Amino acid sequence: AGRGTDIRSTAVWTLGPDGQITASGQRFGPDRLPVLADALVAQGTRDVLVVVGQGARVQQVVTVLQALSLRGITSVQIAGGGAAQ
Repeated sequence: AGRGTDIRSTAVWTLGPDGQITASGQRFGPDRLPVLADALVAQGTRDVLVVVGQGARVQQVVTVLQALSLRGITSVQIAGGGAAQ
C-alpha cells in the first residue's frame, strides 16, 4: 500500500464568515488562530484540511495558511464548502 495521509491524524478546520474557525465542533474567532495552530503542533498534528465555507474571503484563507506555515505545518489541503470571495 502507498503512503498516504492518515485521516485520523488530520485536523479539519472550517473557515467561515468573519474568519471564524470551527474545529472539533467548537467555534473560534480569528484572534484564536495562533492558539489553535500551536495546539496542533503540541499534539503532533502535521496535516490540516481547511474547508472554506461560504462567505469566507481569500485573505482569511491566506491568514490561516500563514499561521500554520509559521509553525511548520505545511501539509495543508483546501476544500471548498462554499465560494470564497
